[in-house]
Amino acid sequence: MNHPHIRALWLALAALTATLLGTAAGIISWIGSRDVGSGLLVGGAAFSGGLLLIITSINFVVDRP
Repeated sequence: MNHPHIRALWLALAALTATLLGTAAGIISWIGSRDVGSGLLVGGAAFSGGLLLIITSINFVVDRP
């Protein structure tokens, strides 16, 4: 996990997964409320929370002593 290429791949995978999560949450919120602003806020919150959770989980699992 200490190689820069592997770390970059993990980061890219985490960002793609969080993007899918944020997009899905934003679309579902927009369909439910018909308000674009609230859909963007929900999608952004889901993206940032998901990315934080994924990176923390990867760090916990991979960087064990």
